[in-house]
Amino acid sequence: MLLRYQVEMPQPAGHGYRVRCHLPEALPGQRLRLPAWIPGSYLIRDFARHVVTLEARDDAGRAVPVTKLDKSTWQAAHAGGSLDVIWEVYARDTSVRGAYLDGHWGFFNGSSLFLEPLDVAVTEIEVDIAAPCANWRLATALDPVAVDGQGFGRYRAADYETLIDCPALMGPLAQQVFMVAGVPHVLWALDADPQADLARLGGDLARICAWQGQLFGEPLPMDRYHFLLRLAGDGYGGLEHRTSCALLAQRKTLPQIEESAVSADYAELLGLCSHEYFHAWHVKRIRPAPLVGADLGAEAYTRQLWVFEGITSYYDDLALVRSGCIGASQYLGRLAHTLTRLRRTPGRFRQSVAEASFDAWIKLYKPDEATPNHTVSYYTKGSVIALCLDLMLRRESSNAVSLDQVMRRLWQDHGQNAIPLPEAGFEALVASLAGDTVGGQLRDWVHGREELPVAELLADFGVDLHWACARDARDTGGYGLPPRSGRRSDLGLRVRVMAEGLRVEWIAPQGPAARAGMACGDVLVALDGLRLDAERLERMLMSDAAGRTMAVHGFREDRLMTYAVQADPAPLDTCWLHLPEGFATRHPAGAAWLGSSAPVQGH
Repeated sequence: MLLRYQVEMPQPAGHGYRVRCHLPEALPGQRLRLPAWIPGSYLIRDFARHVVTLEARDDAGRAVPVTKLDKSTWQAAHAGGSLDVIWEVYARDTSVRGAYLDGHWGFFNGSSLFLEPLDVAVTEIEVDIAAPCANWRLATALDPVAVDGQGFGRYRAADYETLIDCPALMGPLAQQVFMVAGVPHVLWALDADPQADLARLGGDLARICAWQGQLFGEPLPMDRYHFLLRLAGDGYGGLEHRTSCALLAQRKTLPQIEESAVSADYAELLGLCSHEYFHAWHVKRIRPAPLVGADLGAEAYTRQLWVFEGITSYYDDLALVRSGCIGASQYLGRLAHTLTRLRRTPGRFRQSVAEASFDAWIKLYKPDEATPNHTVSYYTKGSVIALCLDLMLRRESSNAVSLDQVMRRLWQDHGQNAIPLPEAGFEALVASLAGDTVGGQLRDWVHGREELPVAELLADFGVDLHWACARDARDTGGYGLPPRSGRRSDLGLRVRVMAEGLRVEWIAPQGPAARAGMACGDVLVALDGLRLDAERLERMLMSDAAGRTMAVHGFREDRLMTYAVQADPAPLDTCWLHLPEGFATRHPAGAAWLGSSAPVQGH
């Protein structure tokens, strides 16, 4: 059966999509359902809550009664045959996971818009998308059938899974086209600064994509690829798809015309693009078995998310240095930030990455003030496990085996053959390539809660790791020798500046603030009898106040609280990495790992 959808936007400023589905051969009592979650983002989001109206009509145009069976499923009281279902969706989600529409731009994932007819045999799907504005362009990875010069018109999808895996971005889009291994890639950018150098971004993406293609082995697994990039004043995120990715980044991350340096912001954007592109192999084609064919109405559990997100997080920045987009010093600075984030997460001693993967549905996307104390990110710790595994494989095999070979083998055994990766399948693959000792060590890292031997492994490859006190609240370490600073103090908390005072956002377990009885949500207003602001707090922390007891006043809701806080010495929780003089000559294994014969040079 050919299933047809029509998407209209009669009043974009009202944030509403109007969707029609035509079923030429509907079943008696036909049911239709909208997904509750979107692949790649493991949280029940209940997209059906945005459906505003829904009606059905038969081939004569007569109204057919519709009953809602549960939160996401509708049933038409229909005898069978031709059926049209029409519904409206309110779209105000500016993230990469939902749908949005206003008078300036629009975006949707199919999981937010397209109801799926249940229990019918669909052989092909066509989607007609009508243009709401004359100056808009449409970008999507759906197969075009009959589209105009702006991209609006009819598209085709092989099945429902493909339909909802091809998001669409609309508006006054800028475009950059580049080729990678003979495959066209298109960068679509919405709301880029007029001085932004999109040509440079396209060129750097071409280098990154080419390196990733060589890692897994050509030919590329797609015949085209689209980067759908929306720029905004604030926001960050990405979501992977088989032949495209949806990206949200701050406008300041774009390189400017005639700017040659790679700023930290631009490196962040390149890393985001690199991460989502890597998923074209590692998630969308190498797939965890529990998520293949998963019911999109309920959670699908796996302990392997660290494999798919952690390893991807390791390679997203590594691809930047190996492709020559950044130098090794900048890469090591970014790696130091990652190691600092992990060090500042007390929850790494309470949760393994396997447990974090399994609990993603209830913890990762629902953080609270205690999340860093009780959990660990399978992105962050997973990437550090990938780093340790890569270095250990290289060390134990005298550089004959690395994580690169593991990923190619993973692609050959599971990606190219579309064989899902079973639970613990990655650990088994590593053991088969590197032996039971390495495989056992990996299992300990994945299921354990101990510190990882990062410093030891980096030292084997010529990279010196130092831990220092943070110079200020924004210091996350970097490349070079650690700063020489005076003795700092620590209260074991993080605050946010509010009009009424400093709001406590996080408290370290067993730290000074916790011992004094402070709680997240407290608004601190005075220190030792004087008004407290961010500048005064920072001056106090910069002093050698460890051991001194201070009086802190604050409000918990409307109740005035008084705390006697005894400061601690500031923790050594900020990572600095450093390469010695003559690194490339003295440590060829380290240079090979970084993929550069002159690894200290950078833009």
